[in-house]
Amino acid sequence: GSSELFASLPVEGLPNVPVFNGAGDLFVSDTIGGAVWKINPDGNVTTWTQDPLLLGNIPPGAMGFPVGSNGVAFDVDENHLYIAVTEKARIVRIAVNVDGSAGAAEVFAEDQSSLAGPDGIAFGASGDLYVALTGSDAIAVISPEGEVSTLLAGGSLQNPSDIKFGIGDDANTLYIANSALFRLLGFVPGTPQPALLRMQIDTP
Repeated sequence: GSSELFASLPVEGLPNVPVFNGAGDLFVSDTIGGAVWKINPDGNVTTWTQDPLLLGNIPPGAMGFPVGSNGVAFDVDENHLYIAVTEKARIVRIAVNVDGSAGAAEVFAEDQSSLAGPDGIAFGASGDLYVALTGSDAIAVISPEGEVSTLLAGGSLQNPSDIKFGIGDDANTLYIANSALFRLLGFVPGTPQPALLRMQIDTP
């Protein structure tokens, strides 16, 4: 169908990943600014949060700009917003106050070895947080207590950039966007093989 402008965003930012809450507000990560914008159903934009914990590397690395706040996801009760901070191997958790404003940012998980390059994130039915590790060709799982483990690594995975669970009878299937971006840009050797992968997740 036809397209129209929904919301204008600051030109110095880099809008990346959007997610809706139950009230119909749209939350969008600003990867350069270390922030999350909130856009109401009328298209009005406010900075919901901006915090040093959400910033990428300064001065910037190979991408030419800081790669900070990236994937975003609400927990099942929408009491917290979780944000992947790509260059810091970090997941930040921010409480949602009763009035809808952002609480204090805190580190939920951070590990340069097992959580390198977090990008897209998604909650599973058990309450675990699944993380696409675009910087390390892997998928990680973080327990509600913040313990990080590796679900899948190597093989056909090439810079997985985002993940989503299916719906209905497919709700335990994890779909993985295999971007192969670093191979395409020549940052790592190998033939780029972009693809959409899927795997079944066993639940307790």
